Amino acid sequence: MTKRLVYLSYVLAALSLSHCANIYECENFRSYLEHEAHGTVTDKYLDSTSHMWPTIVYETIDGKKGFSNQIGMYVPAVFDTLEIGDMLDKSSGSTMVTLTKRGRVIELDTAKETRTVWCKK
Repeated sequence: MTKRLVYLSYVLAALSLSHCANIYECENFRSYLEHEAHGTVTDKYLDSTSHMWPTIVYETIDGKKGFSNQIGMYVPAVFDTLEIGDMLDKSSGSTMVTLTKRGRVIELDTAKETRTVWCKK
């Protein structure tokens, strides 16, 4: 009987921690959905002071500097594909990122549909 109680308490603890992790992931995902980035890439690097997060630096059409440490986290292919001089476009509310590389347009979806549906609950 005590083995069952110990096992049950482990299962409940694991489920509780899993639920907290999912809530945290969804909060970050919602923040990412609100995020937008539009401009020409001027730099990209792994931020050694912030857990080696891929960071993209860009300049907007009106000359303002911007940066994104969320896009590369949600879709590493964007970070890996981007080069200085490429155009980056991610609108608020969208999971799509559009890259323009030497006149060629590449669209990348940054989220799995299952995560989008699950996080809307």
